[in-house]
Amino acid sequence: MINVMEKALTPKGFRDYLPRQMRLRNFVVSILRQTFEKYGFEPLETPTLEYASTLLGKYGEEADRLVYTFKDKGDRDLGLNYDLTVPTARVLASYQQEIKLPFKRYQIQRAYRAEKPQKSRYREFTQCDIDIFGSSSPLADAEILAVINESLVAVGLTDFEIRINSRQVLFRILADSGVLETTLKMSAIQTLDKLGKISWDGVTSELIEKGLDNTQIKAIQEAVSVSQPDDVLNQVMSAAWQLGVPKERLVFSPTTARGLDYYTGVIFETVVTKAGIGSVTGGGRYDDLVKKLGGPDLPATGTTLGLDRLCDALSILYLVPEAVKGSAVTVLICLAEDAASVSNYALEVVKDLRSGGVASEIFLVSKSLDKQLKYASEKNIPWVVIIGDKEVTSNKLTVKNLKTRQQEELLLGEFKDRLAAS
Repeated sequence: MINVMEKALTPKGFRDYLPRQMRLRNFVVSILRQTFEKYGFEPLETPTLEYASTLLGKYGEEADRLVYTFKDKGDRDLGLNYDLTVPTARVLASYQQEIKLPFKRYQIQRAYRAEKPQKSRYREFTQCDIDIFGSSSPLADAEILAVINESLVAVGLTDFEIRINSRQVLFRILADSGVLETTLKMSAIQTLDKLGKISWDGVTSELIEKGLDNTQIKAIQEAVSVSQPDDVLNQVMSAAWQLGVPKERLVFSPTTARGLDYYTGVIFETVVTKAGIGSVTGGGRYDDLVKKLGGPDLPATGTTLGLDRLCDALSILYLVPEAVKGSAVTVLICLAEDAASVSNYALEVVKDLRSGGVASEIFLVSKSLDKQLKYASEKNIPWVVIIGDKEVTSNKLTVKNLKTRQQEELLLGEFKDRLAAS
């Protein structure tokens, strides 16, 4: 009996990224990195694993259930990063003598959540975080908003809104509605955070399950309908406008809650209006987290920009730049014959081009010239150089521009000049 090997699959909620997808991801990361550094944020990296005790108890009961935890071979309780905020707060607690305040950091790494995969929601994903530690000024929150706005515009998005609210506004709404117990308030906020996904009917059902009565829920709805920004929110929005965030793009949203327990003040998230994939950024102020992890009493604010959702939004809205769709290679060297003299000449040509900074590739499989040209076309390589016995003898190159379909014979130096001018 023949044993047939089972087809290898990726775990549910995890993905492979093929070259086409990686080109887009690398493009977005490059833009974000440039923008972050322009605003003075410095790079940071932390381990993928943390002790489970570091992660658990910081996000809230519902989120804690989504943390991947396990025991290692030394019987230690470990967990995969749920986000990058808690690990960074742990760094502030661990290296408080080495880090100068205010500390502005960015971090681009993967995180993991054991939740049900949905559209643009994965179990492994990449977060692009920026945070400011050591400042309680509304200007710090405004600067985060300015980076969000500039980053999204820079990657090619324009039709989005940044929704802003405050935990203090939410606490006041709940207190005025008779929801006073701390644990119940935090649980209710997690439910309100789902309003955009499950409507008021769904929120009402969940709040009733958590112990609120109809009078309290009706009071919450009424309070939301008349809620206004508090003084801190007004200061943050005013500063953000001064930093270049368009007024119409920054929207006060009294039901925006952000479900994690560690938020203490201003909160915000960004929705790409027509993409239909939920928020692409989310964050806010979390002034107690570093202290909870054994560090100093440091105010902090920041946001994450979800790389996967940003790339999904660009794809859904057909906003992927043309330059990202094709290969990074500029020139494909095609071999018209199998002769050693042809191969040797092609090697000299590609070496010269690469030495001059031109991304070049030799077709490495013996195929017909038509198939080599098709390969270049499918990979969106703009130039091909055809080398055969004739080119070796004349010491020239047959050059074809696949965009204009123009073909000509040039010396290598002339071709390099043509590339420089194009």
